[in-house]
Amino acid sequence: MKRNSCVKLFSIIALALGLSSTSANAGLSQAAQEALHSRDRLVTDLSNMKFGSTAELALNNMLAVGAEMLAQNGHADLAQKLQADWNSHYRRVVASGNLHAFDVGDHEPLSKWLEHTYDMLRANAGPIIDQFPILADINTMNFAIPVVFSPSGDKKSGQTWDLNEYRKHFIPFTEISVYWVSYGVCIYYTGADIMGGDGTCGNISGLLKTVAGHTLAPRLADYIYNKANQANMRWSRFSVSDADLIYIRKEDLLQALSRLGSR
Repeated sequence: MKRNSCVKLFSIIALALGLSSTSANAGLSQAAQEALHSRDRLVTDLSNMKFGSTAELALNNMLAVGAEMLAQNGHADLAQKLQADWNSHYRRVVASGNLHAFDVGDHEPLSKWLEHTYDMLRANAGPIIDQFPILADINTMNFAIPVVFSPSGDKKSGQTWDLNEYRKHFIPFTEISVYWVSYGVCIYYTGADIMGGDGTCGNISGLLKTVAGHTLAPRLADYIYNKANQANMRWSRFSVSDADLIYIRKEDLLQALSRLGSR
């Protein structure tokens, strides 16, 4: 399987975020800037309850890396089938946010297909799978999405959840989404191999993920849950402070990256 066939999945990121092909391979400085922009767009989308587009972009990048792992481990047929299944059907369903297309309820996984993909990757991707958080992230997203997408409860089943339960699902969903969306953007702008090259893009995404989990996601979870349930509305809209973001400028992010490299 040629590398370009896996990169096709990443093209969804470029189209969805409006990335210019003339800026591809622009270098680390531009990649850091665009990674921050991708995080900020993601926060805006989530605050507006655009869950589907966020999940689509994150899963797209996980599966792109998974397909490349399969191909490198001699399973081009499985890699091509994974791409075909995602692009022809499951991507659109996730993006639509229509969970009833999966017919799931509280705490059930979103998709049997994602469960199968998890098992297939674990069995066929080879030892390199352990170098990425992909398996844990696929599993987490599969169980988090049904709750995250329905902060006021599942209207079909009538099941509801309290704020603490919503947080338990929303925070890892946001962490994972920030990681994989910014990873795709970084790969695009640095021109690195889809598997991450020297690990720089993984480190950038890891830094943004950590901040998202500690500051952004808890506040977002409370805002979304209260807005959906019309309770304790302290804000007319979600506002973000510099203290929430930590990394404001690309220089902040690159300095943190440099400190990681000096350890």
